[in-house]
Amino acid sequence: MQANFHKNIARLITDIQAEFEVPHFVETGTNVGQTAEWASEHFDDVTTIELDDDLYETAVSERGHIENLSIVKGNSTEELGPVLADLHGQAVVHLDAHLGGKWLASAGDTTASEDFTECPLMDELDAFKGLEETHYLFIDDARVFTSPRREPFNPDDWPSVQDVIHKLEEVDPDYHVIIYLDEIIAVPPEGRAFVRDRIRTYKTEDREASSRLRRYIMNKVWQHASLSGPVRDL
Repeated sequence: MQANFHKNIARLITDIQAEFEVPHFVETGTNVGQTAEWASEHFDDVTTIELDDDLYETAVSERGHIENLSIVKGNSTEELGPVLADLHGQAVVHLDAHLGGKWLASAGDTTASEDFTECPLMDELDAFKGLEETHYLFIDDARVFTSPRREPFNPDDWPSVQDVIHKLEEVDPDYHVIIYLDEIIAVPPEGRAFVRDRIRTYKTEDREASSRLRRYIMNKVWQHASLSGPVRDL
């Protein structure tokens, strides 16, 4: 099972789990449970929270049999705090309950509730204040916090990347914040050097792989040109 994010984010999460023996994975925004199922293969226990009725039912139907996976129905701003309070040990937490492009029909619609928000991230981060453990946080879709979202999304519901970083500093001033690929990542002090070095390694590997691919393509082009004879102007 593949996680629903970049392969290097998946590698980083499993590397963190292995290096620091992190037992828990918590997710907001289950969707149909693909990422939660992937996490269940690597962590002792996984909890995922989903607000949408149809998505929740699909996740339970397709993945409710997984023994170390708990699927919670509810609003992440209400359910995340109790979930975190019940943990014993650190967690990798994947925050992805904000609306994406698939839910354009819901964007800008506040008729269901005055408390409805397209992006509950800032309230979710409040749930981490005062906890004994400092968790590893991965905030998905980093790109949507770097500039205002397109219509019909409500710009007032979406914090800026600066707002998010300030909130993370409120949660724990010792957090080290990195933006890598499409994730805003908050790392506890003990994991800072490890995460930095792992990301550097991934980037080096990607660059070397890209260079090998370019050399392979150019060699094929050269071989073809050589077999075809000299290039002539028409």
